[in-house]
Amino acid sequence: MLKKILVVLILGAFLLGMGAGVPFQVQQVEAQDDNIVESVDDVIALVDGEEILLQDIDEFLQVDELVMNLFQMNQEFTQVLLQTEAGQELMNEYRKMKFEEYLSYYLLQREVERQGIELTEEKRQEFFDEHLELILTENNLTEEQFVMLLQQQGLQSIEDYRDLFMEVNQEEMLIFALQEELFADLAVSEEEKQDFYQDNQEDFAEEAGVEVSHILVEDRELAEEILERLEAGEDFAGLAREYSIDPGAENGSLGLVTEATQFVEPFKSTALEMEAGEISEIVETQFGFHIIKAHEVQEARTLGFEEVESDIELVLLQEKRSEFWEDYLRELEEDAEVEMKI
Repeated sequence: MLKKILVVLILGAFLLGMGAGVPFQVQQVEAQDDNIVESVDDVIALVDGEEILLQDIDEFLQVDELVMNLFQMNQEFTQVLLQTEAGQELMNEYRKMKFEEYLSYYLLQREVERQGIELTEEKRQEFFDEHLELILTENNLTEEQFVMLLQQQGLQSIEDYRDLFMEVNQEEMLIFALQEELFADLAVSEEEKQDFYQDNQEDFAEEAGVEVSHILVEDRELAEEILERLEAGEDFAGLAREYSIDPGAENGSLGLVTEATQFVEPFKSTALEMEAGEISEIVETQFGFHIIKAHEVQEARTLGFEEVESDIELVLLQEKRSEFWEDYLRELEEDAEVEMKI
């Protein structure tokens, strides 16, 4: 997904920094080199005549947090970094190395202002909802579990987190709104989709396989009892919910098993030999005793264009957006007159 909020709030690390209460900043030293910056008000670059201060890039790079992390790992090195000219030279090299990232961010902020980009409350909420869904999905969390994590870090509710998110990510949301406007006219033609499909046939091939479920138990006696109940007509999914010890198989379902599936033997070979609707005898593996049910047998085939058209369109649209964005940033940087002071 191209549109992914750049979250400055990272649970744990960020909030640890807030709680520590130690204002780390690069200290002033007696500089012998004119290119050594001495304070947060020093000018480190000019962009089209506009002054970029040390404070501006350090806020962007989260230097205080970086220094805090260094301090926790090596206090002696961090003191040298903060209090000596050699340390400040090293910090300046880091700033110069990261300046292009800052420049892109600065120029995008300027474009947001120039084009008068604004956010409605509805759009702000949309950004937050996408961000929250991403967090829950990627971390396999329910909202209740997420709230418990927030409370451990001093936030009492998702609403509190939303308020902090909105405050921290205001500029990023405006840049994403600019991005959406720029992408509005990008589209993928039917010919482009068809060409991609024809040129990538191997990506749309499906192996032969069998869609299966199983019930896994620890002892053979229980497996035999369950098998008898299945043969008497009891529901396979219901018995799987009641008895199976495989926590990763909801209702016993394992999905499609193919030759490439990384399942142990003799489970895999048994599954691949089954017919639709068939229930296996007891299969013993290192994990216990399995009873397998085959649902659907799939022949090897190539997915039709209609089945994958929407996926192809998404891939090609993402490629177009990525290329367009890179070109847009490059043009902004090429048009800007930059003079470094460090």
